[in-house]
Amino acid sequence: MNDRINNRLTMVGACITVADTPEHRLVWDGNEPAEFETAFNALKIERAEILTIVASAGAVTTGAAEAKDVAETTLENAGFVLARSTALHLKKTNDLTRRAQVNFQLSGFQRLRDQNLVARCTTVRDIAQSVTAEPGAVGRGVTPARITALTNALTAYSGLINAPRAKIVDRTALIRDLETRTAALVDSVEDLDDLAVQFDGTDAGRLFGTAWNQGRVIVDAGHGPAPTPPPPGPTPPGPA
Repeated sequence: MNDRINNRLTMVGACITVADTPEHRLVWDGNEPAEFETAFNALKIERAEILTIVASAGAVTTGAAEAKDVAETTLENAGFVLARSTALHLKKTNDLTRRAQVNFQLSGFQRLRDQNLVARCTTVRDIAQSVTAEPGAVGRGVTPARITALTNALTAYSGLINAPRAKIVDRTALIRDLETRTAALVDSVEDLDDLAVQFDGTDAGRLFGTAWNQGRVIVDAGHGPAPTPPPPGPTPPGPA
């Protein structure tokens, strides 16, 4: 999420923490203006829903990336193993043309991504399938089990390579929605400001109002504290 969303949620959370402390609840709980209690409870529910969405979005995005990494590594390894056994067989049968299409080391798979990796592994799989019936192929490691393993890895990886792009689109829409919803949260807090000042008839109410206003300060959660300005230099001497 971006800094503005985080800052708004932090500010609203600070206000909720202030109002929910036992000494401050005595000020507004069951007291007039009753609208404060109603609006405050609605604010808590809305913020909790937004935080759930933020947490879920982070888990989905991270999980998709991790799943792709695992599937990619599995595909690279399966492609490499079958490529080496197929290259050995084609060397022994003096089929140098097809051997050139599968004669790759592991790095030849690891440096590829997405459709390029799929294309290379598909070529390896197809050539391996074409030689399985040839004498000596199975004994050199071109086995149905390895072809099946590569096919399964291709299927899994192909199903994931478009997921990151889709997640980016979804994430963009999600952030727009969260911008709108957190802006509405700030509006709700501003309405509560007008209600909170009405508890100033007692010392406890005035203390609550002061604490509430302190919670209203929006902390810039995306950056460190502002640097301390340097002390002023000496005043230059005036004209003699």
